[in-house]
Amino acid sequence: MSDWAKHLFLSYARKDNEHPVNDAGEGWVTAFDRELRERHKAYSGRELNIFFDTDAIDPGVDWRRRLSQGLRQSRLLLAFLSPNYITSPNCLWEWEEYLRYEHSSARGDDGLTPIFFITPSDLSLGEKQQIADWLTDIKAKYPHLRIADRLLAADDEQRTRQFSADLSRRNRTSFFELQPWFEQGPQVLQQLDAAERSAEVKAAGRNPEGDLRTLADRLQQLDRHIAWRLDRLALADLAPGNVARGHEHFVGRHRELSTLHTILTQGGPQSGGSGMGGRGMIAATHSPGGLGKTALARQYCHAYAEFYACGGTWELACEGVTHIGAALLKLAERSDFQRLGAEVGIPLRLPDEVRADYAAVAAEVFDYLRVVTAARQQRVLELLKAHPERHTSSDDDLPEIEQPRALLLLDNVDQPELLSAAQVGQWPAAEWLEILVTTRLDPTRFGIGDRWQAPPLEIDPLPDSDALELIRDYQPNHCFTSPEEEEAAARIVEALGGHTLAVELAAAYLNVHAGEGLQPSVFVHRLEQEAALTVITPLPGESEVATKIRHAQKRVPELIDWSLARLSPPARTALNFAALLQPDQIPLLWLKILTQQQHPEELQDQEGYPAKWPGIWRELHGLRLLQRADGERMKEDGTTELPTLVRIHRLTAEHVAANDPNGAETWQALDEFITAVGTMFERGVGQGDDAWLRWQHPWLLTQMEFLLDPVAARYVPHEPMANMLRAAHVAANFEAQHSSLARGIALTEKVNDGFERLLADSPDSAQAARDVSVSLNKLGDFLSTRGGPGDAEQALEYYMRSLEVRERLLVNSPDSALAARDVSVSLTKLAAVATDHEKALQYALRDLEIALNLKERNPQSLYYQRDAAVSFGRTARYANAAGNQELAGQCLAGCFSILDPLVKAGYELDPAMRQLHAQLAAMFQDGGPE
Repeated sequence: MSDWAKHLFLSYARKDNEHPVNDAGEGWVTAFDRELRERHKAYSGRELNIFFDTDAIDPGVDWRRRLSQGLRQSRLLLAFLSPNYITSPNCLWEWEEYLRYEHSSARGDDGLTPIFFITPSDLSLGEKQQIADWLTDIKAKYPHLRIADRLLAADDEQRTRQFSADLSRRNRTSFFELQPWFEQGPQVLQQLDAAERSAEVKAAGRNPEGDLRTLADRLQQLDRHIAWRLDRLALADLAPGNVARGHEHFVGRHRELSTLHTILTQGGPQSGGSGMGGRGMIAATHSPGGLGKTALARQYCHAYAEFYACGGTWELACEGVTHIGAALLKLAERSDFQRLGAEVGIPLRLPDEVRADYAAVAAEVFDYLRVVTAARQQRVLELLKAHPERHTSSDDDLPEIEQPRALLLLDNVDQPELLSAAQVGQWPAAEWLEILVTTRLDPTRFGIGDRWQAPPLEIDPLPDSDALELIRDYQPNHCFTSPEEEEAAARIVEALGGHTLAVELAAAYLNVHAGEGLQPSVFVHRLEQEAALTVITPLPGESEVATKIRHAQKRVPELIDWSLARLSPPARTALNFAALLQPDQIPLLWLKILTQQQHPEELQDQEGYPAKWPGIWRELHGLRLLQRADGERMKEDGTTELPTLVRIHRLTAEHVAANDPNGAETWQALDEFITAVGTMFERGVGQGDDAWLRWQHPWLLTQMEFLLDPVAARYVPHEPMANMLRAAHVAANFEAQHSSLARGIALTEKVNDGFERLLADSPDSAQAARDVSVSLNKLGDFLSTRGGPGDAEQALEYYMRSLEVRERLLVNSPDSALAARDVSVSLTKLAAVATDHEKALQYALRDLEIALNLKERNPQSLYYQRDAAVSFGRTARYANAAGNQELAGQCLAGCFSILDPLVKAGYELDPAMRQLHAQLAAMFQDGGPE
């Protein structure tokens, strides 16, 4: 059953199961549990695994810990609601605990089903109604109930009111009222068994006021509802996508998640909340760094995966991205995204001419996703029918997919152009597509207009209760050792202002060092002593929440430093390297190699002992300094495989990179490593089995795009060096030739910017100048290949700038054959793109002059002899185009005068040269050229 041990968790008040009892001594909930198991077995043929605490908790076991574990491991919850329930702190704790983790198990906000033992309206508290008076009224109305006399504390009363308000807010279309039969006692269920076997009873009419036929109908309806809901969860198991599984310690935020779901599937206030209306919904979460907006968005993808079983949930890294096509192109290159269409016979094809244009890429990928999402509807239903966890017994009872949907998560949008009205206006506005945006920016900076279907959701600090639960969740066995330690944890929450990252860093630190006796009380004392936690005066016009966030953000670096101080040297080194890389897609293999280079002895594995690198990963992951960026995969022995890609929070990366005591050496080592990867790639791709190198290319490309982007300067306090830029050049060249010309051009532009800065810093450096000229020529080549509007003119500018740089190098080193050859290459490119024939001829003549000079200086070189012959041939073509036939003839004669002696001397020429010689020989057969 996937990762879940139980299908249902029964939440009830003990008092409601103590009286009345049936002849077998069963209380109502016990009898109901038995009846439900038997009915579900008869209906679906499957056992219904239920967590029922009368037999699930052994004597002496911490009941709250076991109940919490049961709630986490159960997919659905049945809550037997009554006055005893609503006034029981333990019952309301179960309710709140379930809601806290409801969205962590792909249950959306529909995993809780109320079973009412009294009329639902009677459980609703008036806003000003006293709970004592309410209980008095309930006792008078339901004399058969044994309502516990309880003097509620202030906290209990507040919790009771919160429960009542939450109950009224939840979707109550799926609830079951058993009040008419609860009064009769649990023996009614025994009578039902006999009555259902009676033909006379089956033939009788129904009495909706409480007869057995109506009870049977409601129990059948409940059982079908449970089966249907479990199958809806199976849909979540079938949903494709690349969004990593929800955060294992995600707590709370259920109201924000429900709000996002309402916006995306029904529309917000601007659209009247009346449904999709034929327009794709775009929702957003925004906040300063560290409050968990991305975690919330990913959790949404996981919690509501069943709604996206056809099209899937797909995360697009959007940092630095100005056009959606750039992000979609990266998605299109993923094998799992391509497999989505292959499963239904719809391949994703992006020819070179499409890849060269981000707008064309966006149109093609959106269309592919639209067609595939619709086509997969039938396939998903077939998979659901054959699903090993299916519970409905009839195909007619299977959940329907009313609207096949796909969800795109645009994470960390930091460029307003990406959400401009002009660009968003080209995105599909249809029911099949939903888009969720996360950003640190003020959403008013985007020009998206009325495509916001509701105001973007601002993420505030965690409520104190949720922040406390986050710390509890990290504690051994998910519980505090004493009420005093729980109170100390509450003080930690207060000190950190509910700042999600700060609270999690504190919670993880406590978890890792719990074995050393570190308790919240010790931690909070250290916070108060070392972190100088003082009240911050609000800035003029600053809200209370903003002040709270600003205050908490000051604590994050201190908490990071506490964790850094306890790291082993190899772990600190690995983290230093991680802080310099693209935060969301860090290859763990790279960190391993880099760390091993710095700590060869400490990480030398020994025979008979566990490998050491996994311990480094666990050290960093345990402190939440690094996290998985891909889903967990299990080995055959049941242990978890190391992730391929990991991520680091941007605030953590920024602080670690800025405070690395050996920052320059770390950057130098990274530069050398990336240079080596680029060199291996350049020399090895296309040579034998190069699968491993090609596997590295997406990583190299992604990291180069990040390290060369000005955005990275916020996190990486170093400028790219020449060798790193050359490695990026290799990645860009391969990308442009074999995958995306547009992406290759974008990276090459960044490479050129880097080389231009280096040349500006060292204007007399010949190598810096040559690097600039090479990148300029590459840009010209790529734009000439793309051939879009304005590309020819831009290519010409790049070639001219390259020639300018190379001519200067030749002037400074007139005897340099390399400098001369570089000028010749630039002249050749300029002649090829020039639209004026006379101008092209002038470039060709200058190229010929250089070629002849090199030939004269190297008379024994076959290479320069051949090069001069080729230059003569090119110049002849340009002379002909310019109408100068006399010059063209002279050039052809010059070409023949070089090739003929070589042929007669027995030199082996390549096929093209041999063919040219034969043509020229026929032309000059009556005599040699003048």
